[in-house]
Amino acid sequence: MFNLSTRQVLPLIVVILIVIFGISMVMDADWRGAPTTDVAAVASKPPSPIKAIVTQQKTAPIKTTTLTTATPPEPSTPKPPKTSTTPNPAPVVPVVVTPANPLASVQTWVSYYAADQISKLSAFDLVEIDTEGGTDNYTQSDVKQLKDGGVIVVSYLNVGACETFRSYWKQCEKFKLAPYEGYPGEYWMDVTKSDYHTLLITAARAILDNGVQGFYLDNIDIYQEPLGGYNSKQLKEGVASIVTKLRAAFPNAIIIAQNGIYSPENNVLLYSSAVTGNKPLYTFIDAESHEEVFTNTDETAAIVEALVDLRSKGVPVFNLEYPEPLNATSAQEIIDRSRALGFIPYVSDVGLDTVYNYSL
Repeated sequence: MFNLSTRQVLPLIVVILIVIFGISMVMDADWRGAPTTDVAAVASKPPSPIKAIVTQQKTAPIKTTTLTTATPPEPSTPKPPKTSTTPNPAPVVPVVVTPANPLASVQTWVSYYAADQISKLSAFDLVEIDTEGGTDNYTQSDVKQLKDGGVIVVSYLNVGACETFRSYWKQCEKFKLAPYEGYPGEYWMDVTKSDYHTLLITAARAILDNGVQGFYLDNIDIYQEPLGGYNSKQLKEGVASIVTKLRAAFPNAIIIAQNGIYSPENNVLLYSSAVTGNKPLYTFIDAESHEEVFTNTDETAAIVEALVDLRSKGVPVFNLEYPEPLNATSAQEIIDRSRALGFIPYVSDVGLDTVYNYSL
């Protein structure tokens, strides 16, 4: 038997107690069923999304960017907005093309109703003569001679009345309303009848066949006469129908109206209706000619006002004057007053059977 002292036994007892306590802890863990770690299973199991994100954030390499010092841009003029090669569609607006007025360059003119005098007539820019077959005044050769000299030639066409010497008088006779006072052998016509319109178109065509370039329409102021029980508006409608039909039949012919306007209220050229397409009648003519603008002093102011307004609308204005006495002084006074207003004057005697050169 060992003979141990107390001092030797106590350390030994402490060691034994420690060993016993450790063994008991291990056994207690096994008894509670503490899980054991399967290393292979853990290695093959995919990480949870949260862990994966955390792991990726922790382990992903940090990207580095090389920074350079930016140079501020120089100021520049703003660029204009780009113009599209395909424009935006716009509302379709009818384009009205107005041809150049064939009388725009005319500075002188003559109205002459006798025959011959070709050389004197050739001095004017515009010649108005009567070439209708019933007069035998001029041949096609005469007209050609004038045109070859650069003269514009138009022929008289009586719209509101008809003379018994016309080649078509027998067709006109049934349309007569009343004698034209002061002009024997001339009668006012019923301008409201479509058959009369047709007759005038036929007569106009025959006149153009003589080689002239258009018409000088007389007596379109028939609306001022109380004829056949018609009122002013009915007669204006008849005249408007004739003028628009002439324009439709002869679109390239020159049409000059005589005495179509006396004042802003008393006229036919400002008249419009369904017949004119609701456009004023002056849009169907090339010029207005007016008699006695300055020699009929009772109406001068009103006529001048109306003609100046018409001219401002682009319609050339001619005036035909019969001063008494007719001489160089009276003629020059009228010419000066006319040209000051932009009118184109011709001064003559009322018979219009002599060529006067006062306005040349």
